[in-house]
Amino acid sequence: MLITDIAQQKNNAKRYSVFIDGEFKFGINEIDLLYYKLKTDEEISQDKYDLILNELILQKAKDKALNFLGYRIRSIKEIEDKLKNDFSAEVIEKVMEFLAEYNYIDDEKFSLSFIKDKMNLKKDGPNKIKSGLYEKGINREVIDKIFSYYDFGEEELISELLEKKSTRNAKISDKEKSKLFNYLVRKGFSYDEIKTGINEFFSEE
Repeated sequence: MLITDIAQQKNNAKRYSVFIDGEFKFGINEIDLLYYKLKTDEEISQDKYDLILNELILQKAKDKALNFLGYRIRSIKEIEDKLKNDFSAEVIEKVMEFLAEYNYIDDEKFSLSFIKDKMNLKKDGPNKIKSGLYEKGINREVIDKIFSYYDFGEEELISELLEKKSTRNAKISDKEKSKLFNYLVRKGFSYDEIKTGINEFFSEE
Protein backbone atom coordinates (compact mmCIF):
# COMPACT_ATOMS: atom_id res chain seq x y z
CA MET A 1 0.00 0.00 0.00
CA LEU A 2 1.37 3.39 -1.02
CA ILE A 3 0.77 6.67 0.81
CA THR A 4 -0.11 8.84 -2.15
CA ASP A 5 -0.80 12.08 -0.29
CA ILE A 6 -0.76 13.66 3.16
CA ALA A 7 -2.74 16.90 3.07
CA GLN A 8 -3.10 19.49 5.80
CA GLN A 9 -6.76 19.95 6.67
CA LYS A 10 -8.32 23.32 5.91
CA ASN A 11 -10.26 23.70 9.16
CA ASN A 12 -7.48 22.40 11.44
CA ALA A 13 -3.86 23.13 10.58
CA LYS A 14 -2.65 20.53 13.10
CA ARG A 15 -4.51 17.65 11.45
CA TYR A 16 -3.73 15.86 8.20
CA SER A 17 -5.70 13.70 5.79
CA VAL A 18 -3.86 10.55 4.74
CA PHE A 19 -4.53 9.04 1.32
CA ILE A 20 -3.47 5.49 0.49
CA ASP A 21 -3.50 4.28 -3.11
CA GLY A 22 -5.38 7.44 -4.04
CA GLU A 23 -8.17 7.04 -1.46
CA PHE A 24 -8.73 8.96 1.77
CA LYS A 25 -8.20 6.57 4.66
CA PHE A 26 -7.99 8.60 7.87
CA GLY A 27 -7.26 11.93 9.52
CA ILE A 28 -4.39 12.14 11.96
CA ASN A 29 -2.87 14.86 14.14
CA GLU A 30 0.63 16.22 13.67
CA ILE A 31 2.13 14.37 16.64
CA ASP A 32 0.81 10.96 15.56
CA LEU A 33 1.87 11.65 11.99
CA LEU A 34 5.46 12.08 13.16
CA TYR A 35 5.26 9.21 15.64
CA TYR A 36 4.17 6.69 13.00
CA LYS A 37 6.64 8.19 10.47
CA LEU A 38 4.10 8.53 7.70
CA LYS A 39 5.41 10.14 4.53
CA THR A 40 4.06 10.72 1.04
CA ASP A 41 5.24 8.29 -1.67
CA GLU A 42 6.31 5.72 0.91
CA GLU A 43 4.87 2.24 1.41
CA ILE A 44 2.89 1.39 4.52
CA SER A 45 2.62 -2.24 5.59
CA GLN A 46 -0.71 -3.90 6.29
CA ASP A 47 0.32 -4.49 9.90
CA LYS A 48 1.18 -0.84 10.42
CA TYR A 49 -2.01 0.29 8.73
CA ASP A 50 -4.12 -2.07 10.88
CA LEU A 51 -2.34 -0.86 14.02
CA ILE A 52 -3.04 2.79 13.21
CA LEU A 53 -6.60 2.05 12.18
CA ASN A 54 -7.64 -0.12 15.11
CA GLU A 55 -5.65 1.35 17.99
CA LEU A 56 -5.62 5.02 17.08
CA ILE A 57 -8.08 6.08 14.43
CA LEU A 58 -10.98 3.83 15.38
CA GLN A 59 -10.80 4.81 19.03
CA LYS A 60 -10.73 8.50 18.17
CA ALA A 61 -13.72 8.04 15.88
CA LYS A 62 -15.62 6.27 18.66
CA ASP A 63 -14.73 9.04 21.11
CA LYS A 64 -15.90 11.71 18.69
CA ALA A 65 -19.20 9.90 18.09
CA LEU A 66 -19.82 9.36 21.80
CA ASN A 67 -19.02 13.00 22.55
CA PHE A 68 -21.45 14.06 19.82
CA LEU A 69 -24.11 11.84 21.37
CA GLY A 70 -23.41 13.32 24.78
CA TYR A 71 -25.34 16.49 23.98
CA ARG A 72 -28.54 14.81 22.78
CA ILE A 73 -29.81 11.76 20.92
CA ARG A 74 -28.79 11.77 17.23
CA SER A 75 -29.93 10.09 14.04
CA ILE A 76 -27.65 7.61 12.31
CA LYS A 77 -27.16 10.04 9.42
CA GLU A 78 -26.19 12.89 11.76
CA ILE A 79 -23.42 10.79 13.29
CA GLU A 80 -22.16 9.59 9.91
CA ASP A 81 -22.11 13.18 8.63
CA LYS A 82 -20.22 14.31 11.74
CA LEU A 83 -17.52 11.68 11.16
CA LYS A 84 -17.16 11.72 7.40
CA ASN A 85 -14.77 14.69 7.21
CA ASP A 86 -12.21 13.02 9.47
CA PHE A 87 -12.71 9.31 8.92
CA SER A 88 -13.02 6.89 6.04
CA ALA A 89 -16.14 4.88 5.22
CA GLU A 90 -14.38 1.81 6.62
CA VAL A 91 -13.84 3.45 10.02
CA ILE A 92 -17.33 4.96 10.11
CA GLU A 93 -18.88 1.55 9.43
CA LYS A 94 -16.98 0.06 12.38
CA VAL A 95 -18.07 2.93 14.64
CA MET A 96 -21.72 2.53 13.67
CA GLU A 97 -21.52 -1.20 14.38
CA PHE A 98 -20.07 -0.41 17.81
CA LEU A 99 -22.79 2.15 18.57
CA ALA A 100 -25.53 -0.23 17.45
CA GLU A 101 -24.12 -3.06 19.54
CA TYR A 102 -24.36 -0.96 22.69
CA ASN A 103 -27.72 0.61 21.76
CA TYR A 104 -26.33 4.12 21.41
CA ILE A 105 -28.25 4.65 18.16
CA ASP A 106 -31.91 4.06 17.44
CA ASP A 107 -33.64 6.06 14.73
CA GLU A 108 -37.08 5.30 16.13
CA LYS A 109 -36.19 6.72 19.55
CA PHE A 110 -34.51 9.67 17.86
CA SER A 111 -37.65 10.33 15.81
CA LEU A 112 -39.90 10.33 18.86
CA SER A 113 -37.59 12.77 20.64
CA PHE A 114 -37.46 14.95 17.51
CA ILE A 115 -41.26 14.99 17.24
CA LYS A 116 -41.75 15.98 20.88
CA ASP A 117 -39.19 18.80 20.61
CA LYS A 118 -40.72 20.22 17.45
CA MET A 119 -44.24 20.06 18.84
CA ASN A 120 -43.43 21.46 22.29
CA LEU A 121 -40.86 24.09 21.34
CA LYS A 122 -41.80 25.07 17.78
CA LYS A 123 -45.47 24.04 17.68
CA ASP A 124 -44.83 22.42 14.31
CA GLY A 125 -47.39 20.19 12.62
CA PRO A 126 -47.00 16.64 11.24
CA ASN A 127 -46.11 17.62 7.66
CA LYS A 128 -43.23 19.89 8.68
CA ILE A 129 -42.03 17.35 11.24
CA LYS A 130 -42.08 14.56 8.66
CA SER A 131 -40.01 16.71 6.29
CA GLY A 132 -37.53 17.37 9.10
CA LEU A 133 -37.18 13.66 9.81
CA TYR A 134 -36.40 12.97 6.15
CA GLU A 135 -33.68 15.63 6.31
CA LYS A 136 -32.20 13.85 9.33
CA GLY A 137 -31.93 10.69 7.26
CA ILE A 138 -34.77 8.75 8.86
CA ASN A 139 -36.08 6.18 6.40
CA ARG A 140 -39.69 6.04 5.27
CA GLU A 141 -40.41 2.75 7.06
CA VAL A 142 -39.52 4.22 10.47
CA ILE A 143 -41.46 7.43 9.79
CA ASP A 144 -44.56 5.59 8.57
CA LYS A 145 -44.51 3.33 11.63
CA ILE A 146 -44.37 6.25 14.07
CA PHE A 147 -46.95 8.32 12.21
CA SER A 148 -49.33 5.35 12.23
CA TYR A 149 -49.75 5.53 16.02
CA TYR A 150 -48.49 8.91 17.24
CA ASP A 151 -51.15 11.43 18.29
CA PHE A 152 -50.00 14.87 17.18
CA GLY A 153 -52.97 16.68 18.70
CA GLU A 154 -53.28 18.99 15.69
CA GLU A 155 -56.51 20.57 16.89
CA GLU A 156 -54.96 21.75 20.14
CA LEU A 157 -51.76 22.99 18.50
CA ILE A 158 -53.68 24.92 15.84
CA SER A 159 -55.81 26.55 18.53
CA GLU A 160 -52.68 27.58 20.47
CA LEU A 161 -51.12 29.14 17.38
CA LEU A 162 -54.29 30.99 16.47
CA GLU A 163 -54.48 32.40 20.00
CA LYS A 164 -51.00 33.87 19.51
CA LYS A 165 -51.56 35.17 15.98
CA SER A 166 -55.08 36.58 16.22
CA THR A 167 -58.09 37.33 18.41
CA ARG A 168 -61.44 35.56 18.40
CA ASN A 169 -63.56 37.64 16.07
CA ALA A 170 -66.41 36.20 14.04
CA LYS A 171 -66.16 39.17 11.65
CA ILE A 172 -62.54 38.55 10.68
CA SER A 173 -61.90 39.27 6.98
CA ASP A 174 -61.34 36.56 4.41
CA LYS A 175 -57.93 38.09 3.68
CA GLU A 176 -56.85 37.70 7.31
CA LYS A 177 -58.20 34.15 7.40
CA SER A 178 -56.20 33.39 4.28
CA LYS A 179 -53.02 34.69 5.91
CA LEU A 180 -53.62 32.52 8.97
CA PHE A 181 -54.40 29.53 6.77
CA ASN A 182 -51.13 29.91 4.83
CA TYR A 183 -49.20 30.39 8.08
CA LEU A 184 -50.57 27.12 9.46
CA VAL A 185 -49.79 25.32 6.20
CA ARG A 186 -46.17 26.46 6.53
CA LYS A 187 -46.18 25.19 10.11
CA GLY A 188 -46.99 21.75 8.74
CA PHE A 189 -50.64 21.13 9.47
CA SER A 190 -53.10 19.38 7.15
CA TYR A 191 -55.63 21.38 5.14
CA ASP A 192 -58.62 19.69 6.72
CA GLU A 193 -57.38 20.28 10.28
CA ILE A 194 -56.57 23.92 9.49
CA LYS A 195 -59.98 24.56 7.96
CA THR A 196 -61.75 22.98 10.93
CA GLY A 197 -59.54 24.78 13.43
CA ILE A 198 -60.06 28.21 11.89
CA ASN A 199 -63.82 27.76 11.57
CA GLU A 200 -64.13 26.70 15.20
CA PHE A 201 -61.81 29.42 16.47
CA PHE A 202 -63.71 32.24 14.76
CA SER A 203 -67.24 30.86 15.15
CA GLU A 204 -69.73 33.01 17.00
CA GLU A 205 -70.42 31.86 20.54
